[in-house]
Amino acid sequence: MSTKRPYLLFHIIGWIAFFGFQFVLFPRPDILFKNGEPTPFLIDQVIINIISMIFFYLHYFYLIPKLYFESKYLKYALSVFVYITVSLFIVMQVNAQHPAPNDIPTNIKGIPEFSENPLAPPPPLRPQVNPKIIKGKDFLLFGIFFIKLLLVFLLSVGLKVYNRWQVAEEEKYKAELSFLKAQINPHFLFNTLNGLYVLAIKKSENTAPAIMKLSSIMRYVINEGHQNYVDIDRELKYISDYIDLQKMRLANNIQVNFSTIGEHKNYKIAPLILIPFIENAFKHGISTEENCVINIQIKITENNLELLVQNNKYKHVIKEEEKSGIGVNNTKKRLDVLYPSKYILDTVDTETMHVVNLKLQLI
Repeated sequence: MSTKRPYLLFHIIGWIAFFGFQFVLFPRPDILFKNGEPTPFLIDQVIINIISMIFFYLHYFYLIPKLYFESKYLKYALSVFVYITVSLFIVMQVNAQHPAPNDIPTNIKGIPEFSENPLAPPPPLRPQVNPKIIKGKDFLLFGIFFIKLLLVFLLSVGLKVYNRWQVAEEEKYKAELSFLKAQINPHFLFNTLNGLYVLAIKKSENTAPAIMKLSSIMRYVINEGHQNYVDIDRELKYISDYIDLQKMRLANNIQVNFSTIGEHKNYKIAPLILIPFIENAFKHGISTEENCVINIQIKITENNLELLVQNNKYKHVIKEEEKSGIGVNNTKKRLDVLYPSKYILDTVDTETMHVVNLKLQLI
């Protein structure tokens, strides 16, 4: 179901409830219908409802965003005043065109009696109403008119302010994600190009395949990295290419075990959300002097993903910018934004071992 259908259904239900308001206030059928025909009171209410509905959409889609939010307060106030004045004139003219039977209630709780003698003949048809002389029953009519316009006014203002707040929060959310991704992508590119540089210096036969892997990786980062969620198959392919790229440049004393377990079709995940933890293992878990093992496992059970990364730690001389852990820190912030209360991140960090266990809910 598209997002427009629930939105339209919400409006339809809202207006049905709004239009049925008078049926709750005045449950007597003879007030609204007489001899199978609508009474003048019902006709007045229909006119008021139509005026209220037009005012809602005019106020919501034009007057508030185009005038009030643009600080054109005088034009805004004049526009509202003119609309109310014209609408009131229309209601008065319509009310003056039909007779004035004494069947319009003046007390919404009881049964109205406009004549002290219930056996008295009905009053004669009244002439057109003089706008300067508004009878008691007309006060009720115009009271309903102003109450409904006030309700519509407050409702449209409330919805527009809430909608504007939602848009502002969404823009803030997108800006924050873009900022975090902008920091992650250059960090990843720097590390990968550094690995290619090592291969080129060694004149390795893996240089050309590594460049192809890098091309596939960068294509994914450029085409998919800006999205909030991508197919998990695409993300796993990206991770596999990255690990293959790392294997090409590593010495034979470094063993990398990578496996995926479980069915992973029809699920989506935030792009580049797992790679910083894997990057971190290659950064801190390799040594040219000792045998090294890096274990990476991705397990998918129903809609839950679990990433387990385990590597030994060695006392490298690490640059200050690498110590800062930009990629991992930004990933934690992205997890807070994209998976609030839907992920668990556990880390074990000792002098000789580092383990990351990330569990999150897929969509």
